[in-house]
Amino acid sequence: MEALTTVIFEIHTTDVDEYIYELETDLKVNLVTELLHSFYPVHRGQDSKGSYYQWGNQTKYYYDSTNERSRELAKEKANKQGKAIESQRRR
Repeated sequence: MEALTTVIFEIHTTDVDEYIYELETDLKVNLVTELLHSFYPVHRGQDSKGSYYQWGNQTKYYYDSTNERSRELAKEKANKQGKAIESQRRR
């Protein structure tokens, strides 16, 4: 009986260790992402729909890459969204 208890304990300990490792990894990735977004909150990107500006991982504001004014407006919208989110966080 003692051997069985030891095996069960070791299995659960391994599961817990793996779970803790996964949590730590997720926390580190999230922390790095948050830090990057705090230094560079609005970023430019491109996907299958086209070019966009985005604050953090929020809404993507698409623009016509051949139109400077369109690009500026998309960037302004992303900045505006970021300011609103930051304002809510401070409350």
